[in-house]
Amino acid sequence: MAAEELSNEGDAFSKIHSSAKHSADITAADELWQKLPYETHIRYVLNPLHYRLQTIHWGNGLCRLCFEGITFDPGKSELIHFSKRRTEQNPDTTPTITIGDLTIKELANGKPYIRWLGILFDKKLSFKWHTKELATKAIVIARALKSLGNSIRGAPPRLLRQAAEACVLKRAYFGAETWWTGRTQFGINHPTKVEGHINQLSKVTLECARAILPVWRTANIAILHRESGLRPPEIELDDLARASTVRTRRLDPYHPLAWRAKWIQEDPGSFKTRFACRILSLPPSEQIDPLSAPKWLEYESRAEIMKRIHSPNGRTKQEAATEFNDFYDLLPREDIVIFSDGSKLANGNTGGGFVGYQDNHKFCEGSLPLGRMKEVYDSEAIAAFEGLKAAISSIESRIATDIYICLDNIEVAARLLSKSTGSSQDTFSAFRQLASTWHNGTVHIRWVPGHKDVAGNEAADKAAKAGAALPQPTGAYSYAGLRRVTKGLRQKAMNQLWSTVIPTTYRDLEIFTSPRNPKELSLPRPFLGRLIAIRSGHGDFASYHERFLHQDAQLLCRCGARKSPVHFFFCSIAKRNHPRPKGKPADILPFLCGTYEGAEVLANWTKANGFYTNICPLHLPPPPILKGPIHSLKD
Repeated sequence: MAAEELSNEGDAFSKIHSSAKHSADITAADELWQKLPYETHIRYVLNPLHYRLQTIHWGNGLCRLCFEGITFDPGKSELIHFSKRRTEQNPDTTPTITIGDLTIKELANGKPYIRWLGILFDKKLSFKWHTKELATKAIVIARALKSLGNSIRGAPPRLLRQAAEACVLKRAYFGAETWWTGRTQFGINHPTKVEGHINQLSKVTLECARAILPVWRTANIAILHRESGLRPPEIELDDLARASTVRTRRLDPYHPLAWRAKWIQEDPGSFKTRFACRILSLPPSEQIDPLSAPKWLEYESRAEIMKRIHSPNGRTKQEAATEFNDFYDLLPREDIVIFSDGSKLANGNTGGGFVGYQDNHKFCEGSLPLGRMKEVYDSEAIAAFEGLKAAISSIESRIATDIYICLDNIEVAARLLSKSTGSSQDTFSAFRQLASTWHNGTVHIRWVPGHKDVAGNEAADKAAKAGAALPQPTGAYSYAGLRRVTKGLRQKAMNQLWSTVIPTTYRDLEIFTSPRNPKELSLPRPFLGRLIAIRSGHGDFASYHERFLHQDAQLLCRCGARKSPVHFFFCSIAKRNHPRPKGKPADILPFLCGTYEGAEVLANWTKANGFYTNICPLHLPPPPILKGPIHSLKD
């Protein structure tokens, strides 16, 4: 709640923070907030704040604290007034709070901010001290990672990227959901003055990229972002803000942010805060209630669930398929078996399908168009529910004893008869309730391997594909679908940025996308450095050395030709040592230098012909020293 209150830039605040440790029912002992309209002078904020502090700490609240066995040290209290007025920025002139012998002065810690939940709050809520301190600490770790490798040898780039994301960027972006406002305010093209924040975080990101990649010092910034998979800070911060907004769809109904999100959606015109704009920017989607399956209760263990649904448990898919076919042949004639499946086409359309059998005779079938708002996970759950509903309502159910729901998605199968707090929660709950109404026998869930010649599963797969091909409905997104949409916005923003800054050499090699996790990072570090040099033109090439006036560089290959990014393909010595890949240069070079599969082929070929080690190394070995007597040319 405090983070959202701070986003109202037109109001003045005062806050007292103490070091008391309290239980859940003494929520006011740790921090006190007092908010008044912007027109109110800051001295009027202290009256209600003083009263609340005296009541809680020196009144009945102190007795409650003593009863709970909690000690309170008023001397460790901190006070800060949030205001944008110039006359209220000096802590020496702002009002203080005096209670008994204790005087609480603003920012008595000698710093221009106070730390609360790991975030540094300054008086103007600019968060410049927060980003500066975190960026300073993060860049120290980034430089330590950079010392683990260079352009020739060092730690694997893939592992360095994992370390950079976990140890550096997580620290640098901590609390971004609270302080990141975006480059402009919502609804109006008014700058928010966050260029300083972005510049400091950009230094951290680029330092991480140089630690990951074996590149030369002059490599382009756009190339560093593309090859490392690290996004510019603005894109990452926007993504973190969207992700935090999506998480409000999974808060319990008693959470303050869940209340506020509900009020905003009921009356969108009455809220203009940053949080409200983010909530309203989301498309309609389902709301998950995590309290439907509270964590403090005991449930069926994961191992028990996997045993109940007959998961692979070390078996191959072919072995599981054979075992399922044997089980299916031994079922009683009156039992019903429902095969269900979900599908998603390349255009984003999803569909579900089910097929019902009794005594090896198909008696029901359905294909369900589900639209682009769902994921395969959701379509699998909906198809299973619709299949169970069709089985129970059929005439064949009058003589049936047990019903078996068979599907090839382990996670959906594990949650169908369990309490779920994930996507399509209402569907899982409805399935569980419907299964409990079946009194003739028991509803069983069984996993079946997909695409392994199980006739019922293949029929359900065809029905699901047919449902995805039908006209698609519209409606609210599932939680999984909402997450997919927001993640797609991040990649879309990166591709748009890459299309505007793509170097000419990358365009010539037809590298038009910027993936989040480049596969090239799994290549050996020395060869990855050579590959990036080929792509960028920043490497051991004659034109590069001449451009930067390198006097001691070797400009020629052993074959006598000038070193160039694609000389490896045309070198006469390399072609004699090992045949080069077949194809025209215009077709084969974009494949070899622009794709991960081609890079693997190029790595094997250059290793076989010794191009970078013997034919055209970084530095040619010195000429051999002539042995024997040296004759003078003089008479």
